[in-house]
Amino acid sequence: MLEQHTVLPTFSSFIPSKRYIQLQNNLINGSVNTSSLRSGINASLLNWPKNYQICPLCWVDDQQKLGYNYWRRHFQCPGVTCCWQHSCYLIDSGIPLNSIHRHRFVGTEQVELGVRYTEAAKPRDVLLAQNISQLFNSSLKI
Repeated sequence: MLEQHTVLPTFSSFIPSKRYIQLQNNLINGSVNTSSLRSGINASLLNWPKNYQICPLCWVDDQQKLGYNYWRRHFQCPGVTCCWQHSCYLIDSGIPLNSIHRHRFVGTEQVELGVRYTEAAKPRDVLLAQNISQLFNSSLKI
């Protein structure tokens, strides 16, 4: 579950394996969630998005192919401003990524997609988005 549906795998290449395993166990056992402290996220200079972000083309594709939409995890990562598949900039959903109700499920039903496309992303932004996406499948461990 953690490897397939969270942003945790993006950190596996940057922290020691032992600490990564501790993070996993901490999240799985759910006793105390100190994962952001253990990973170093709190001390980092990473700027996380304030709101959930979506690619309008992926959004339409998901609705047509799946019949529903979901939050794609790589669009919610620090520095990602575009879709690596469609090379277009992401749209801010207006729905806060961090809520006072942080354990509550946040669905996509309330999002009304006003535009079907955005401007073409700069190549360096697409490259960063591609690299972040690759981190989700990386087997590189420290």
